[in-house]
Amino acid sequence: MAVLALIVAVGVGLATFLLLDDDQRREVAEEDRSSQSDDSDHSTPERDEEDEDQADDEDDEDDEPVNPEAEALAELQEIADDDAARAEALSENSWTAQLASSAPTDSPVAVLDGYHRLVEEFPDAILVWSGDWPGSYPVTGTSWVVLSGDQFDTTAPVLAWCDMVGRDDTQCWAKRLSLYGDDADINTDRYPPDDRNN
Repeated sequence: MAVLALIVAVGVGLATFLLLDDDQRREVAEEDRSSQSDDSDHSTPERDEEDEDQADDEDDEDDEPVNPEAEALAELQEIADDDAARAEALSENSWTAQLASSAPTDSPVAVLDGYHRLVEEFPDAILVWSGDWPGSYPVTGTSWVVLSGDQFDTTAPVLAWCDMVGRDDTQCWAKRLSLYGDDADINTDRYPPDDRNN
């Protein structure tokens, strides 16, 4: 029944349109186009607000400043946290090779770049914060330290390892990690090896 009513309505509309002269047909067509254009030009207020909110969110994301130093520092801290268990396993009873330590003037970006270069050469390298090991490093002038991660019972093999990998005594020396102690030098040995540590 509804289909029949629709057919009749379409038929009546078509017949009415055909009975119009050319000018009247043009007017009807123009009115039709005008109403369609109005519908497309006016969106709902709710949609407008959603679009504005989305644009504002995108602007906020673009406005957030990128701070490479802060990002590098966060990455260094994350690496040191991940390496903490391995560092603890080295502590007290074994020696390892210290490959580098940062200077107070080094930026986190520079330290992170240096760390990544060393890890390419020494994949087992460990990153520690010297302030976490007061028995091994001075309390003042804390720095990021890269250790080889290799374990040795005495210092002579550490220093021999440094020589074998082509690092001189300004780039590589023996280090023992310790939480306690008043003299950090007790846990450091450079070439020639100290007899007390061998």
